[in-house]
Amino acid sequence: MRTWARVLLSTAFFLSSQSLAAESIDGYVVNPATDQRMAGIEVGFSISGPDGSFSEMMRKSTDVDGRFSFSGPFLTDGMAYSLTAYYGDIPYASSMLTVGAQRQVILEVFDPTTDPGAVTVSSHHLFLTVGNELLDVAQLMQLYNAGDSTFVGVHDAETNLVTELSLPEGVFNFRSAGQRPDEAGVFAHEHGSFFHTDPLLPGRSQITFTFQIDLAEFTGTYQHVAPYHTERMDIYLQPASIELGEPFHDLGTVTLHDQSYRRYHVNDLVLGKNLAIPLPMSRPIRWTL
Repeated sequence: MRTWARVLLSTAFFLSSQSLAAESIDGYVVNPATDQRMAGIEVGFSISGPDGSFSEMMRKSTDVDGRFSFSGPFLTDGMAYSLTAYYGDIPYASSMLTVGAQRQVILEVFDPTTDPGAVTVSSHHLFLTVGNELLDVAQLMQLYNAGDSTFVGVHDAETNLVTELSLPEGVFNFRSAGQRPDEAGVFAHEHGSFFHTDPLLPGRSQITFTFQIDLAEFTGTYQHVAPYHTERMDIYLQPASIELGEPFHDLGTVTLHDQSYRRYHVNDLVLGKNLAIPLPMSRPIRWTL
């Protein structure tokens, strides 16, 4: 009886230990440009909240082999989380991951550079809507960093001034479209210019923003300056009756979100190219002003 009791007790303890065993998250940090495992890199562990945002719970540093590991009873199978490696004060975040779904997680980091030579704008969408009193402007830029380093721009005070956006005078209601609460500082206004402050990692990224201009202060010509070499720029004008000549190529009228626009495009804008877009205001608007 005592032998069977000991066997049952041992079996129960083993099964209990198995049920309490915590999941673990393992991986390493690497610089793909050199294929080097990175030691001493801080890695943050964040979990997903009810609103879809992530809150950091803890950080650990990678060991001499660039490896990290998170474990504990707080990790449950199927829980959503993300990891962020911090290298050169730049966060390199993973996508949303699931506990138990990956055997190991590989985080990539890159050396910084102040040379924008590898950065291009693969496509730039510019929306200009002329109203009775305001000019509404929306821009969506698809950027591509073809290099193996992160472009960090110029460091000014406590901010990296990365992508300069030349905006007209009289801009107000400037904001990032779809901006999350934790992205409040992605734009900076320094020395009379606007800058996007996010470093440009190798690969593709996107910048979106909107603003308005009071037509009483508008000259009638919108000036766009290419922040990087731009492969293609599409311009959407409303009302759709606005006509542009060379160098703009007319692609006709398109409907987006139940709104009609006249669509034009230009190709191959070099860095710093100033593109003048005339927006003739109607007679009633001029009379009002």
